[in-house]
Amino acid sequence: MSSVVSRRFAALSRFLELISSLLAKATLAVSLLFSVGFILCLLLQIFFRYVVNAPLTWTGELAVFLFLWVVLLLASVGVRENFHVRLTVLTSYLGVRLREAVERCVVAAIAAFGVFMVFAGLRFVDLTWGNTSAAISYPLQALYMAAPFCGAAIAIHGLARLVSAQPLSRRDEGLPNVDSASDAGGNKA
Repeated sequence: MSSVVSRRFAALSRFLELISSLLAKATLAVSLLFSVGFILCLLLQIFFRYVVNAPLTWTGELAVFLFLWVVLLLASVGVRENFHVRLTVLTSYLGVRLREAVERCVVAAIAAFGVFMVFAGLRFVDLTWGNTSAAISYPLQALYMAAPFCGAAIAIHGLARLVSAQPLSRRDEGLPNVDSASDAGGNKA
């Protein structure tokens, strides 16, 4: 019976990893497009303000829209790639098993926060329904949909990391730690 459960758990883990991977790739592609749009908006604003001496009214608003989406989209990828903000002062002194348990609790809290973002974001979208932006007059719910969408992505990435067979407290994930550039003796690698 336990082998059936372990096979199903392994299948669930592979499925969530696949969904998380595809979602991260799509998120990175959209983030790249939005980043290019954000930079173009800023360059247009600078050009028209200082060269043409006729500032555009819509570029600043569009830049804020794109920037918000990029930040939240990349935050969700940060959960998947394990480069979210963290303090490792205490966990660096823990044993492997206890460090893994703490890391699982942290990832579970992050996934729960993603679920919270979904519900709170949907409520905020509902509250702003029908309102439009000042310069472009786009529906404000398009801006605020970033919260529930990215919250769902955070929850999916967090859940995929939780059910993964790989240990969560690996040092080679995410951005390098400050102390990872030196070996155990304190010498540079």
